[in-house]
Amino acid sequence: MATIQPLVGAQQGYPPHSGQAFLTSVGRYQTFDSRTLQLLPVDPLQLPSQTEMTLMVTEFRFFTQDGNGDFPSGGIFYWGNLSFANQFPYDAAALRTSGQLALLHMILAVAARLGSAANWKDEDCSERFFSRAQQMLGNPLDITSHTSRDTSVMLLMAFYLIEANRRDAAYIMVSVALHLAIMDGAHCSYGQGEDLKRTFWTLYVLDCWLSSVLGRPPSISDTAIHLTLPEESPGFPSPIGLRAHIDLAKISRYIVCNVYRIAPSDQSSTTSLQHVQHALSLLQQWLVSLPPPLQINGQRLAKDRACLVLHLMYYQDIILTTRPIFFAATKKILADRFLSQKTHKDRVENYQGDLYMACVGHCLDAACENIRLGRLILDASPRQRLTHQEAHAVFNAALIILMQQLASPQSDSAETDDVAFAIEVFQQEARLGNNFGLDCLTVLQDLSFIAHALPQTQVSVAAEQTISAVTYTASNEANIQAESAIPAPDIDLLEGSCDGQAGVELNGALFKELQTWLENDYLEIYNDFRL
Repeated sequence: MATIQPLVGAQQGYPPHSGQAFLTSVGRYQTFDSRTLQLLPVDPLQLPSQTEMTLMVTEFRFFTQDGNGDFPSGGIFYWGNLSFANQFPYDAAALRTSGQLALLHMILAVAARLGSAANWKDEDCSERFFSRAQQMLGNPLDITSHTSRDTSVMLLMAFYLIEANRRDAAYIMVSVALHLAIMDGAHCSYGQGEDLKRTFWTLYVLDCWLSSVLGRPPSISDTAIHLTLPEESPGFPSPIGLRAHIDLAKISRYIVCNVYRIAPSDQSSTTSLQHVQHALSLLQQWLVSLPPPLQINGQRLAKDRACLVLHLMYYQDIILTTRPIFFAATKKILADRFLSQKTHKDRVENYQGDLYMACVGHCLDAACENIRLGRLILDASPRQRLTHQEAHAVFNAALIILMQQLASPQSDSAETDDVAFAIEVFQQEARLGNNFGLDCLTVLQDLSFIAHALPQTQVSVAAEQTISAVTYTASNEANIQAESAIPAPDIDLLEGSCDGQAGVELNGALFKELQTWLENDYLEIYNDFRL
């Protein structure tokens, strides 16, 4: 955006959403973990009315897909034994004695964060519930003072922190909860009940997702886990949704660790391209092996929200695997448009091999499918809201579609509608005071403007004779090092074309940057690409 935005601004005079809002947010974008989390002075025994709690508990279980025995999938998470939450009236003192009061407060905190307490001030209300649970739990880092029954509380605290746009804090909380569970032996099958087993695997799933979002190593190694997958058990929902989610999380873990080479488990000479191929193969095998209740089947999907979210995560993993290639392809096409020499076009075409183009197609198809799923999930949600994880997938999908619009000026109406849907989702979140929604909205609006306002004809290269003195050398691996014979000329970007056609002049720095886009190896980006 920083490179191509001047090409738009030179002709448009930097109108609203021209890219300036996002580009000037450096140092302020997604910095909520650096701000103090408010812990309010509260009475841990204080509870809302039974009517309010009934609504909040019901909506929590529907939003967070814990199964609740209502759906064929059985849900794709397990947040602990919540059967007590439906046993009214509550006795706060008795729940405190049984160790369940902190868990109840976290259920209410998450429900309030998702907007269940419609008549209350959302943040203030959710923070009070969180503060009550935190007061009862104590210092989560003091793992010697906790037992396995606190694992579910920490798990929900991590989920709450994700919804509060504090993903770094959530990553730490999940790591602490996992290590606490390991101290209690929850990572081994021997002696573990179904309750602790499912809680541990949900921690694992959440850890893999946070690892993929933050670009950090998972908290524990797969080799340290000796725990069987969830099984059919009386009193528990069907395990098929959670089992499929665990298998998908393992593939996501492989993508982060080996495709992006973040703490890789494969120390062989396998190339990035081979890891990409293997990841796509694993994802395809996962999809075809799904049991019938989890397969896409028309009308049933509109009722089983958890199944929809499971497929949303599947397509998000395809995007995670292929988007560096898609991003590099977009940059190459843009560079080829603005550099007039024919040799540049010839080089672009050399990259368009079968796998390369297949990855580009997979990425765009997955993005379009996730917008479709996002619509279905939104329609099936209370007050038509998405969780942070779901909104994150919709945002990623919209970015891919916008990059497609940058690369292909003749975008169809379906793509335009898909972007408009994503913008509408984040407009609603921004109106509700969701800072994550506001940030995503800014990026989508700015990039959408650039995609539509970018000149579609080739532009001239300013001082062409001078710039031609800058030589470029390329290796077979497309590692390009620019060696300037003379300093790059300092040329103003504000000169428009004099014949009325769309176009601006490129200064030396911009010319070099576009040249780099054109020449870089599209696979090398996996080695340092920020997730």
